[in-house]
Amino acid sequence: MKIAIITPSLNPGVMLKEAVDSVEVGRQQVCRNHPNVEIRHVIVDDGSDDRETLRLYEELERNKPHIEFAQSGMLRSGPAAARNVGIRKSEADWIGFLDADDRVDPDGLEALVALALKNPSAQWIFGDTEERREDGGRTRKGVFAAPVVEAACGYAPTFITPGALRRVLAGPPRMFLGGVLVRSRLLEKVGCFREDLIVGEDWYLTLSLTLYSGGWHVPVIVGVFRRGHSSLTQSSRNLRWSCVKPTVMALLDRRFRSERRVLRWTLLTQLVNLRQRAANAGRLGRIVSVGGAAWLVAPEKPSLLRDMFGDLRRTWSKRQ
Repeated sequence: MKIAIITPSLNPGVMLKEAVDSVEVGRQQVCRNHPNVEIRHVIVDDGSDDRETLRLYEELERNKPHIEFAQSGMLRSGPAAARNVGIRKSEADWIGFLDADDRVDPDGLEALVALALKNPSAQWIFGDTEERREDGGRTRKGVFAAPVVEAACGYAPTFITPGALRRVLAGPPRMFLGGVLVRSRLLEKVGCFREDLIVGEDWYLTLSLTLYSGGWHVPVIVGVFRRGHSSLTQSSRNLRWSCVKPTVMALLDRRFRSERRVLRWTLLTQLVNLRQRAANAGRLGRIVSVGGAAWLVAPEKPSLLRDMFGDLRRTWSKRQ
């Protein structure tokens, strides 16, 4: 069985080495316990130009034979396009994903691989993740709360039906792409990542997977991601409309019509958060546009207008 871990890369610097090392440890552990499994790490550069990253590329090419490098077709095309390049290049049976500033847990990776070997009919498998903050704090996260899963079935893998999983995933994003393993054939059916999405392309992909298959949940930590450093999802791009575009697209997609109530609530939550970020940034115009959009989504909630005007008053008073 061939597995490829796809990593889009744009000037990650030293953090890429930590990601690569984590995959290498996981690869060695999996291949030691499952000799019929081959794991390769495909790094897709999206136009890196800083010296530290380029120097690291050269070092990895010399010393890491299990790493393949690829180049995005169009520089700075975004993580979705970079991942799609990696998927096409990999020619693997299963595809996993890891961002350049995150890490994979070797035991978690082996748990996903073991399930894939044991269940030939499995189409995609996902585990939990651990958020690590700059202050040293750690938080376990997942699609399903760990205590609930453990109380229901212990640590045994559980198959989640397409409809049940789709209802959960239609809510605010809670699945970390670094904790997912997907059959390449299923990715082909879905059409891989939507390259017209700047953010939220991972959420849209996992939601789309449920149109074709349910997923297996393994209640172990697979991916480790960092909170507190600069990244695409934590930058000023969060103030842009692009962060709600995936939800709007899902609402307009007839294939998700049974989840429109959940998607509407998700969109409303995103707009309220966007309005609050705009208020924190002192963006009066953005407060009005986003607050008005939230009210249009849920006109039965007059509190949305009151909250918007409250943010406007507070932001205006700070300017005086």
